[in-house]
Amino acid sequence: MDRALAANDLQTVRVEREFSAGRVAQGALIAAGTAACLNLIVYFVARTAGVTFTGRFNPSSPETVVALTDVLGASIVWVVPAAAGLLVLNYFMERPSKVFVRVATAFGLLSIAGPFTFPEASLGTRLALTAMHLILTAAIVGAIGVRAKSPTCRTSGP
Repeated sequence: MDRALAANDLQTVRVEREFSAGRVAQGALIAAGTAACLNLIVYFVARTAGVTFTGRFNPSSPETVVALTDVLGASIVWVVPAAAGLLVLNYFMERPSKVFVRVATAFGLLSIAGPFTFPEASLGTRLALTAMHLILTAAIVGAIGVRAKSPTCRTSGP
């Protein structure tokens, strides 16, 4: 039987993804705002407690001051690659939330090593920066990894 292929013979299978780009963008904005606000609170509390936020990022470089704008920038800028990474995972995987949460948490925990490698930084500076890294990690995992899920694709836990 020869018969021409009709458009109805080919059905497009639409796979419902766990995340939509719009919800990921909303989650990214929430994560950036949350991290920025909480990290500013840590910054001001630490400054009030006498933390100087100075140190050397490299033993051969001059002493650097971590300014308020540095805290804001770091609180916001790392949300972008996290959201982009989730969208890439979402494109290639049907349920990327578990992978995203694990990878984002691992990156966040590894980033804690950064503040502790600053030569000549005070313990207060190191602890405050570590707290800020943990806050950013929690904001990214919470707002992007959990909150941004499409309502129709809720699964039990991340």
